[in-house]
Amino acid sequence: MDAAGPLTWLLLALEVLTTAAGGVFLTRRGKHDAPGLDRGIRRTAPALLIAGVLPLPALLSTAAPAGAWGL
Repeated sequence: MDAAGPLTWLLLALEVLTTAAGGVFLTRRGKHDAPGLDRGIRRTAPALLIAGVLPLPALLSTAAPAGAWGL
């Protein structure tokens, strides 16, 4: 495994954790403050977008396994 392999998996793990944390945040926000959910979505969306795009260069530059692309 080359040096970019662990970096790829680390970035993918960060993406999964950020997505899960965003989902938990929005779920809790929606239960207690439904009118404020719009503000929560605007706060969470950029973090989810960045987390989704962050591993892309590492995936493209290495021969990433199919499991990495599946995430």
